[in-house]
Amino acid sequence: MADTTQPVSYDLAEQVRRLTEENERLRARVAVEESGPPREPREPRRVWRSVVVVVLLALATILAPAATIAGWARVQLTSADAFVDTFAPLADDPNVQALVTDQAVAAINNAVDIPGLTNEVFTGIDQIGLPPRAAAALKLLQTPATQGIQSFIQDSVSNVVTSAAFRDLMRQGLRTAHDSLVALQGDLAGPDRAVTISGTGEIGVQLKPIIAAVKARLVARGVALASNIPEIDKTIVVAKTDAVPTIRTVYAAAVAAGTWLPFVVLALFAGAVLTAARHRRALVAAAVCLAAAMVVTAAALGGGRILFTNAVASDLFPAAAADAIYTQSLTLLRSAVLAIGALAVFVAAIAWFAGPEDPARRLRGALVDATAAARDGAEARGVTTGRFGEWVGASARAIRVVIAVVAAVVILLLRPLSFSDVAWTAVGALVALLLVQLLGRPRVDSVDRGEPTPPSVSAGLT
Repeated sequence: MADTTQPVSYDLAEQVRRLTEENERLRARVAVEESGPPREPREPRRVWRSVVVVVLLALATILAPAATIAGWARVQLTSADAFVDTFAPLADDPNVQALVTDQAVAAINNAVDIPGLTNEVFTGIDQIGLPPRAAAALKLLQTPATQGIQSFIQDSVSNVVTSAAFRDLMRQGLRTAHDSLVALQGDLAGPDRAVTISGTGEIGVQLKPIIAAVKARLVARGVALASNIPEIDKTIVVAKTDAVPTIRTVYAAAVAAGTWLPFVVLALFAGAVLTAARHRRALVAAAVCLAAAMVVTAAALGGGRILFTNAVASDLFPAAAADAIYTQSLTLLRSAVLAIGALAVFVAAIAWFAGPEDPARRLRGALVDATAAARDGAEARGVTTGRFGEWVGASARAIRVVIAVVAAVVILLLRPLSFSDVAWTAVGALVALLLVQLLGRPRVDSVDRGEPTPPSVSAGLT
């Protein structure tokens, strides 16, 4: 009987020999190319493309801080809620409360001669004709009485300033002032306003309603001297914003810049990524540049805090109050800088992790091996995700994109944003990505399921 397997074995051996020879020729060609003369200069088109990418990245990086600040200023100019939320918390700051209290007490003491009035009262009592001992004792009580009245006034002013009524007064005044500013009409410093805004951007609190409330409280408690407190029309400056002069001079230009400049920066970054020959590397570079721009912006804000405090602080304006005002005024801006910087770092990390570099590949390989081992161990014990796991494995890329988008939206929408918010958002995204890798499983083919094998598969197996 003839051996029918010999031609098949001969053909298979011949194919193996030819493949081996072709493989050796390819290896030799690669070796010659690697050891040969240096590559020719890149084509002018590729050089110009690289130049365009660098220029776009440079412009976007330079404009990024200005775009961030312009966007924050636009919100302050156009949104009364944002304006009130920015400055209203100053009413709860202990340093600002102490400043308002001291200024109100000083205004009362300047308007009313408490020692003189007390002296008149004690002089009138002395003229009644008291015994010598009683007259001597009365003189000893005059100074403590004066100090007691002044201390009572101090406590009354402090209670008014720290009350909820003062916070409501602050919010209402800020909203009214902002509405007038946006409309570019109305009296911004009228006597009927609790909070005033001057043409130079100084936000002031009028002491008149505060002192009137203190006067009423003192009279109600039987302090007759309080009736001598006159109406005091005095305003103290608690904050300064450059937005006010901008509104009065170039309001439309400021709003337009805050509206469109962020989109211009985004378009420049997107143009650099799309123009580059290697999009992923360009995306990493763009994200790193944006993160660096936010670091520079944060450093500038920190330096501005020192300059502002030194410029404003004086004997009548404590440095602690100036620092509190600057910090509160830029809370939303710092939050925006942190959010954008965190988003840039997140994008750079994801883009690098998906790249072909050896460290990224090794990290991905280690992650895949670890999750595969954990999944195999669970399946060996009868724990499996089944068809759901197959769907997760087939849709893993789309699910990862959704996770990245959700994390980016969370970072952008959280206001004010803290470092812990960024850290927990990143941890949540990483845990979600790890779950996708762990739950996803390769689709089991028909052979493993014991289903009838298609003819093509059977032929290949034989």
